[in-house]
Amino acid sequence: VEVFNGSESYPKALDWCDEYGLAYFSNTDLHFASANSYREKLQRPMTLVFAKNRSVDGIQEALVAGRTLAWFSGNLAGKEELLREFVQKSIAVKVIDPGKGIVEVLNKTDIPYAVRYGNYMYSIPLPANQILRLTLPQGTEVLFTNCHIRQDKQFTMKLW
Repeated sequence: VEVFNGSESYPKALDWCDEYGLAYFSNTDLHFASANSYREKLQRPMTLVFAKNRSVDGIQEALVAGRTLAWFSGNLAGKEELLREFVQKSIAVKVIDPGKGIVEVLNKTDIPYAVRYGNYMYSIPLPANQILRLTLPQGTEVLFTNCHIRQDKQFTMKLW
C-alpha cells in the first residue's frame, strides 16, 4: 500500500500495512525526468525491496511477503521486524564508559536517523555516515522518531 507519493503522505495507509501485513510503498507521481525534481542524494521517495535473489520472481516474492521499507522525506516506514533488522545492520555502538553510559553510535548508512530517549523532548539527529556520542544508560529504549510502523507508532530498540 502506498504510504507516500511525491509530496503527499497517507498516514492511514501505515495502519493498513501494519494491520493487514501489506507491503509498504513510497513512490513519485512524476511524468518527466526525476532529476528535475530531486537533485539531492536520497531526496526522491523510494521503496526498498528485500529480495532473496536478483530476479523478477525474487522481487515478486519479496513484495508479496511484504519485505519492503518505504523511504520518503527523511522517514522510513515498514514492518517492525524489518525496521529492526535494517536499523541493527545500519548502526554500530561502541561503549566508551559503561559506568557513565557514554556510547558512540556510528550510522554506517546514507540514511539519517532521529532518536529520542529519556527525558529529551526533541529528537536528536543521528546523521548519515557519522558518529554521535550519547550518554545513554544500558538497556534504555531508544525511539527512532523517523522510523514508522503505524501513524502513531515509531520503532524502538535498545542500543546496548
